[in-house]
Amino acid sequence: MIIITNNELINSLSNIYNDLSIVYAGENVTDVIERTSDMILNSNFKFISNPMCGRTARPFPYLSVILLESDTDTSVTSWDMLMSCQINDSKNEPLYQILSFEIKMDFAILDYSLVSCVLKNVNNK
Repeated sequence: MIIITNNELINSLSNIYNDLSIVYAGENVTDVIERTSDMILNSNFKFISNPMCGRTARPFPYLSVILLESDTDTSVTSWDMLMSCQINDSKNEPLYQILSFEIKMDFAILDYSLVSCVLKNVNNK
């Protein structure tokens, strides 16, 4: 399992889950989307959860995408999800620039919580 993220808090999850590889893609959501699209188009990976989960009502400046190797080609469906995420992010990028450090940390914790919940559910199956 691979997590592509721009949230440094996610790194601590590698201490909990041994089969987890974490890729820090850069400082913004666009970096995560670009790195994820490269992996989806050049390899067989699928999303463990929708990258828009929790982001549609209140977008935030952190994105962590959880991928798992797949035997089937999921690039079209995955690409559509990524493009939705890209459109949403581009609308909100100016807002991200004016957020205070404290608010950005709140969003980092929220992103961490979403990822942590998904990993708990995946590992309990």
